[in-house]
Amino acid sequence: MRKTWIGLLLVALLPAAQAQRRHDPLNPPEIDQLRDAAQDPEIRLKLYVTFARARLDALDKARAGARKFTTACRIFSTSTTS
Repeated sequence: MRKTWIGLLLVALLPAAQAQRRHDPLNPPEIDQLRDAAQDPEIRLKLYVTFARARLDALDKARAGARKFTTACRIFSTSTTS
């Protein structure tokens, strides 16, 4: 009975422990660039746009790669069943 309560307590506290971890969306070189441009808001804004654009380009490349992979799988699966 005691082990059950301890297990339930751990399961209940697990989400709280996960929520406390903080992830910084910027990598160290990006943080350094922003620190260098700390006094100029216009440059900082351009940097943020550049970082966002780089992430969107990476997502587009990943989507294109996944699309090519699924197309190749469909072609392979239809050619082997015929």
